[in-house]
Amino acid sequence: MSFDTLSRRLALRRLPSPSAPAPPSSSVSGEAAPSGGAETSPHSAAALIALSGIGAASATTLYAEPKVKEPAVDIVQDPAAVPAPEAAGKRAPKTHNVVLTTTEVEARLDDGTTYTYWTFNNKVPGPMVRVRVGDTVNVSMTNAPGSVMNHSIDFHAATGFLGGGQITQAEPGQTKEFSFKAMAPGVYVYHCATPMVAQHIAKGMFGLIVVEPEDGLPKVDKEFYVMQQEIYATKAKNLQAAEDDLTAW
Repeated sequence: MSFDTLSRRLALRRLPSPSAPAPPSSSVSGEAAPSGGAETSPHSAAALIALSGIGAASATTLYAEPKVKEPAVDIVQDPAAVPAPEAAGKRAPKTHNVVLTTTEVEARLDDGTTYTYWTFNNKVPGPMVRVRVGDTVNVSMTNAPGSVMNHSIDFHAATGFLGGGQITQAEPGQTKEFSFKAMAPGVYVYHCATPMVAQHIAKGMFGLIVVEPEDGLPKVDKEFYVMQQEIYATKAKNLQAAEDDLTAW
């Protein structure tokens, strides 16, 4: 029996923001996009590029009808939900509050086909986070009461406790919180760290955190952030692999 592998390459594109300083704190949540939108200035813009490719894999296993937990929703991340960069230069460390809700939702995969996604804030990928070295990140993660699975979050930009994955294992309805200090610049992934980890990531539980150097980054014309996700669904009857099938091959 064969799977269709739908690859989605998501690229976030932006132009640098004006040189006006950002507010002393930032917040990422499912309620509103980050401040500093890019529509009002020629120096600040954001775009989301989605490219699709088809591959193939095979397995002999069992399948189950998808469990529809909510009406079909749009899980594609908002192209404007990109934190605006700050002007380069020294500044005092800031505190960033990242508020996430893990959900299991039915959403469109293709015409006439839906898929059960596991998400951060009902979007794939989850919200992008941007900080600087020396900043503090406060994370509050709630596993929605309607979830079937336990969920968690692992920030690869954090050190110790599996990046938070060890201390954020949350049952449906639970909220877990932790804080970390950004120590090293880079572009890092965050993802659910609940076994089986690969299954949670394949279903949509991942995102990016950008840690800029302490003095920020020099001004550029364009900046791209790229992630890749693979979705596994059966060809026939619009069926979806059972919850534990991804580990069978």
